[in-house]
Amino acid sequence: MNGNITSKVAALLLGQGAPVRVVGRNARSLASLKAAGADIATGDIGDAGFLAQAFAGAIAAAGLKRVVNPSSVGAHLGSGTGPIAGLHRQERRLDELAGVDVLHLRPGYFFENHLIAIEMIRTIGAYSDMTAPDAPLPMVATADIAEVVARELRTPSGKGKRVLHLRAPSLYTRGRGFRSWGAS
Repeated sequence: MNGNITSKVAALLLGQGAPVRVVGRNARSLASLKAAGADIATGDIGDAGFLAQAFAGAIAAAGLKRVVNPSSVGAHLGSGTGPIAGLHRQERRLDELAGVDVLHLRPGYFFENHLIAIEMIRTIGAYSDMTAPDAPLPMVATADIAEVVARELRTPSGKGKRVLHLRAPSLYTRGRGFRSWGAS
């Protein structure tokens, strides 16, 4: 899929000479990856036929030995987590694949998600969201996640089914850590 992390992963892997297939909705948004050598599949992700074709030979049928599964904090819980419960089910499905080395990545909150607050800060002079300003959050940059995904796809561990939590070395609150983001 072509998203904040996967587009970065695709670029890294293409730069290393690895074959890459990118699945997305819009050929224009995938043009740079296609120009870099990616195999592109575009269509409606709600169309089961398109997805079957785009992922033809996926995982077990293709004999893949390594899967890096972008997941989420909370995916260890089977219920009570809203949409994250779907990631729990996906982790369980992948864990049932025999002979496949599976790594579930559970990143913290994306640093880049804070960028949407810029206009709010400009307009009202405050950063308002559902998190308490002093609540420490595990955070990570999408570029760092992409680096881990690309590395892990290229170097299977042979360790079976694992979970890796990704976050910055420190927990941050809106009161600690954000001042260095240019607010002066």
